[in-house]
Amino acid sequence: MKIWSTVCKVILEECKIQAVYEGRKSCYFQKTEKPFAPITAIRNSYAKTNLEQPIRFFDDPVLDFDKFVILTDENSSLDLFHERTKEHFDFIAREEMHPYGFEEVVPKGCSKAGGIDYIVEHLGESLASCYVFGDSTNDLSMLTHVKNSIAMGNSYPEVLANTSYVTTPIERDGSGMRWSILDWFNLLDKQTPEKKAYICDSVTCGLNATDIGYMI
Repeated sequence: MKIWSTVCKVILEECKIQAVYEGRKSCYFQKTEKPFAPITAIRNSYAKTNLEQPIRFFDDPVLDFDKFVILTDENSSLDLFHERTKEHFDFIAREEMHPYGFEEVVPKGCSKAGGIDYIVEHLGESLASCYVFGDSTNDLSMLTHVKNSIAMGNSYPEVLANTSYVTTPIERDGSGMRWSILDWFNLLDKQTPEKKAYICDSVTCGLNATDIGYMI
């Protein structure tokens, strides 16, 4: 991403688009006098994390990220940006942050569905044994790829329309949400008594759905 981060910086400026490079250890921001409001919100959110160096900038000598988001306004040239970068990136339309447009930009051919396929092959499993959870449009590739797909109750309408089950909003009773998922997919009935007890204890202790998925 190092070379393309430099190229993108130039294209972003030319197209009057603001962006955030998202990495596992840091988020990288443009140095601009007038950041868009959502950019400021993202920065403030990362500043509260426990990461060692959550806030870094485009001119950092070390850029370690695997995707980025872009925000546009009425002065941005989104079509030009797409044209200049489409050979190397795919674009995911995210939920609009009025009055700003919002997209996620990922390496060409990469998606969460592809990640699921990689894990399935690595583990020697099948898609039928997978359970995926999402709430945003960047989750749609995997939610439509896996039959057992669960949307959080506060998900965006497009997500709710493309999943096999909708659970309660994420901010509500966590253990109730987990029990509803286990019950809907009859997951407890498929387990040995010992494993069933372990899963029940895990739900009571508050493990999240991903943890339970690993147990199953």
